[in-house]
Amino acid sequence: MNMHKNARLTPLGRERMVLAMRSGQTPEAAAQAAGVCPRTARKWLKRFEAEGSAGLIDRSSRPCKLRRPTSAAVREEIVALRRKRLCGKPIAKRGGVSPATVSRVLGAAQLSRMNDLDPVEPVRRYERETPGQSEDHREVEVAQVGCRSPDRTERAAINRPDR
Repeated sequence: MNMHKNARLTPLGRERMVLAMRSGQTPEAAAQAAGVCPRTARKWLKRFEAEGSAGLIDRSSRPCKLRRPTSAAVREEIVALRRKRLCGKPIAKRGGVSPATVSRVLGAAQLSRMNDLDPVEPVRRYERETPGQSEDHREVEVAQVGCRSPDRTERAAINRPDR
């Protein structure tokens, strides 16, 4: 995980604090030296004793599993309503769930954008016998409009039709 610039303790600082406590310093003194509360110091000491240096690394605050995961019936209803081209908030109201749940379910179903509902148009490729050949071959004449002549009269004539 990334450390922010104002973090009180980095994994190295935690290790220094834990080693100070293991060498006989009280948790209160070690915590005061590190700029944290004694409870935090004891927490890191307990993790170090249980897991070693690996316990001093930051952990994700995301729960390992949800208490009440969204049921399959609700997920199917959300996807069905999306296929009817409803937006997130109306789906949440009809389904009786939060907009965050709707967003998460639609993201998992790869339907988070309305464009995801439309089938992808296949790339149209044509093979010809020679490069540049088309079915109805027409000559197109290209004329440069608005080019200046050396005496600058031609452009004035093009821009002002009355002259």
